[in-house]
This record gives sequence, structure tokens and C-alpha cells, in this order.
Amino acid sequence: MENIVPSDATGWMPSVDQGGASVHNAVVSVLGSRILGGDYAPGAALPREEELCAMLGVSRTSVREAVKVLSAKGLVEARRRAGVRVLPRDSWRLLDPVVLGWHPSIQDDEELV
Repeated sequence: MENIVPSDATGWMPSVDQGGASVHNAVVSVLGSRILGGDYAPGAALPREEELCAMLGVSRTSVREAVKVLSAKGLVEARRRAGVRVLPRDSWRLLDPVVLGWHPSIQDDEELV
């Protein structure tokens, strides 16, 4: 699993430790887990790109690549000038092994993961 550390005293959003594997994969994992965990409801907008960069301590490129991956998995839709919104649950590719791993009810179940 990716190394993440709290980005601020509140621990609201973890910062990605860039000593591990691919940074954008760590961003994908953090955002995907938060979407499936209910922090961002379907129809909700994700924070702006600049805010995500600051919260996670990563570059804009890493955030953009992460959004592309989340979009391919049916979780979000990015629109020019409208931002990134979480898609309805029926769009999510829930049988994708990576997406399944983000689901909060099975994250700690080692038999399933």
C-alpha cells in the first residue's frame, strides 16, 4: 500500500509520501478510497486541482493522471471549466479489483483482499 502521511494537523487529507511507488497511483488510491468511503457523494465536486495538489503535496501532473484513472474506472467525470464530479454509483466499475479494494467494508478483510 502507498505511504501516506497527514498533510495538516487535522489529518483531513493524507499527503502522499513520494518515497514509494508511482505518485499518481498513490493519489488514485487516496481519492478512490475517499469516494467509495462516502467522503465525496455522487454528484459532488472534488476540490479544485490546485487544492488537491496542496492537500496531497503532489504536482498537477500527478493529480491529472489520477483523475484520468478514476475516470476510466467510472468514478468521476472531468469537464472543462466545470471541474471533476463524482459520477452516480451505477457508473462505477465495482467489480474492478482495484475499485473493489477501495471499498471500506472490505479494506481490512485480508481474506478478500
